[in-house]
Amino acid sequence: MHPYIITLESHFSEFWRYNLIVQGEVMHRGTHSADVEYSSIVAPVGSDLKTPPTTYQRGETIVIETLKGDALRLYIYILPHTLPFSQRVADSQPFEFRVEIHQGKESIFKHRYEVDQWSGCNVEITL
Repeated sequence: MHPYIITLESHFSEFWRYNLIVQGEVMHRGTHSADVEYSSIVAPVGSDLKTPPTTYQRGETIVIETLKGDALRLYIYILPHTLPFSQRVADSQPFEFRVEIHQGKESIFKHRYEVDQWSGCNVEITL
């Protein structure tokens, strides 16, 4: 039994237009043993920002390490707070968001998600 290493990554240049929230739990033998929590709230939903706030710090890669466990339930919310610059759907194609989870040296989950620029994305992962 090892900790989980959760890697979240997006190289989308406008990822600053999204709030990112990660919640979940680590379990051991069917019992809750630890919470998983991460949030990067850039701006309130409904903002109309033209550029990232001067306080914006989130990088392209986020790494979350949990306590040891034998099961993981994870919820990832990518929520737009500012709409795409263009009002044309054709100009606002989905962007890539990758999730990889390791336990010890073993990669146990790897997936590439397409995130809609208008509605964001909600992901549930159970391992």
